[in-house]
Amino acid sequence: MKRIFLMMGACLALTLTACEDTENEGKKALSESLKKAAAALDASMAEQYKTVDIAGQTWMAENLNIETANSYCNQPDNCKVSGRLYTWDAAQTVCPAGWHLPSESEARAMLAGVSDFRTAFNAKATGFRKDNGEFLFGDLYEYFWTSDGKKDKASYWYWIAKDNSVKWLKGMKSSALSVRCVKGDAPSAPPAPQMANVAGKNWMTRMLQKSNGSYVYSQEEALKACPSGWRLPTPKDYRNLLNSLSGKKCQKDACSWKNAYPALKANGFDLKSIAYTEATMLGEDVQHGIIVWANFGCEDGVCYEYRALNVQGNDVLLSGCSSDGAGCYGAREAGVLCIQK
Repeated sequence: MKRIFLMMGACLALTLTACEDTENEGKKALSESLKKAAAALDASMAEQYKTVDIAGQTWMAENLNIETANSYCNQPDNCKVSGRLYTWDAAQTVCPAGWHLPSESEARAMLAGVSDFRTAFNAKATGFRKDNGEFLFGDLYEYFWTSDGKKDKASYWYWIAKDNSVKWLKGMKSSALSVRCVKGDAPSAPPAPQMANVAGKNWMTRMLQKSNGSYVYSQEEALKACPSGWRLPTPKDYRNLLNSLSGKKCQKDACSWKNAYPALKANGFDLKSIAYTEATMLGEDVQHGIIVWANFGCEDGVCYEYRALNVQGNDVLLSGCSSDGAGCYGAREAGVLCIQK
């Protein structure tokens, strides 16, 4: 009898386990079904929007108009034409599946490839909404969130209807701006840059590298290459860096990477050997020289590049030359080392 009860208990246990497995499989199947339905709905939503391909990215060419919490319309009809306005937090998750809110770097890359924003993006002056509910500048500007934000502020760009230009600012996350989505998954956050503090300034200890593996940038690329919170160094920044690490003051702006190099290595700097695309400069081989861009500024509409290099152990002047190549010996590309703002 005892054996019978044990067998009955075992059978009951097996039956309950089978039921639980069946129930779990049912829940899993339902969950997958709901996910597929949601993805299909998102895809259907996304297909309603015009798109434009720029700089290898596919962007919505219309403002997003999906009603969510913390999204607003000045007038109901405005949303049909110009999309809704979203707080920064709402903007993080409002793009349909397969799309995402652009990062600042993605937006800058796109804007660099656009010659006429009004035409390419069907731009309309929609203004924005303050956190007190006030709508402003609806006939003058159009504002767009990026995914980059810290504390209570986030990065955005805005289009100026009057002259069809675009500028950048940071604004309160509680304000409501327009959203343009980019196709694909959001890029993973880049690792925190390795840096060293020299004379009270934080420097990246590695040259910036492009996604294609290259370490050389044109002047135009270099001026935009440093990530948010960092900037291209000035000649003064480089002089201070080399002075601090070499223990020697620059004589008439002549500084030596050679004298500072042991200290650079000791501080964690990993300076790739960067050379101009041209193999020679004044007849000297510069394939093993350190050549970097700096922000010399602009005077009377003429911008200047900067180079600092060690050619076969010789000191080289920290000098500029005009962007049209005068004094640059045909040089057009160099490395980028960033300093924290």
